[in-house]
Amino acid sequence: VDEVFKNSATVYWKGPKDDGGCEIKHYIVECLDLSMGNMWVTVAMSEGPDNTQVEARNLVEGHRYMFRVSAANKVGQSDPVEVRGVTLVRDPWDAPGECGRCSVIDWMPTFADLTWTEP
Repeated sequence: VDEVFKNSATVYWKGPKDDGGCEIKHYIVECLDLSMGNMWVTVAMSEGPDNTQVEARNLVEGHRYMFRVSAANKVGQSDPVEVRGVTLVRDPWDAPGECGRCSVIDWMPTFADLTWTEP
């Protein structure tokens, strides 16, 4: 899992070594929202057998997710394989820290010159 933002994450995987004797048609990506319960939900399907990444959208900011992937051919769907780890969905950046102490350098009745240290 990579490229995690406040409501999406990109899931990557490797295709299976065995296609079951039939060409892989697509992959199914499911997620488990650990904040909400224990039900796996389909969040995306690949557009073909060579596409081994998808963007899982409409995730909830601040929630922790697990992902798993299944391969599908004309016979059916494989057992899912879980993607390692738990993903916290949030933007990769934060608000800046607070500025340092502010000091008045000079002032008059109509202005003031201030200085402070950077966050």
